[in-house]
Amino acid sequence: MIELFTTKRILIDSGSSADILYKHAFDQLKISVDQLKPVKTPLVGFAGEMVNPLGAIDLSVVAGTT
Repeated sequence: MIELFTTKRILIDSGSSADILYKHAFDQLKISVDQLKPVKTPLVGFAGEMVNPLGAIDLSVVAGTT
């Protein structure tokens, strides 16, 4: 579960300090964009392309079986 939203499958990088959530997945969580914290630093891809994130948010995640 992510913020009380049941997910079927998710990839987790346990060695990463941050994770990227695509906009369509964020929209499905029904969280207001107003809850995002501003981010000033762009994300840079492997090929050097830059993307400005909409913001940052801390989400609670529960892993396991129900």
